[in-house]
Amino acid sequence: MIFTGTLSGHLKIGQNIRQSVKNIFIFLLSLFNYLINIFVLKVVASVFGYNKIFAQVIAIGTASVLNFIGNYLITFRKKNNICIYSEII
Repeated sequence: MIFTGTLSGHLKIGQNIRQSVKNIFIFLLSLFNYLINIFVLKVVASVFGYNKIFAQVIAIGTASVLNFIGNYLITFRKKNNICIYSEII
């Protein structure tokens, strides 16, 4: 049985937990994309020898595409795929 009382008037407890987990995933995705941006910038600038500004354009483009795809998958996933908690009776 899952408690469905309200928290702050309009959100159910389960919805509040889901939103918190979703926000954590989005934060981790942003951190991952930042690291990808730095990695691509260093590789393109130092290994391939491109201009720093052009390397930054490539890095931003790569991280932006990955960020868009990740946010899309997190935002529009089916709500029944992940069971955050359950109680066995």
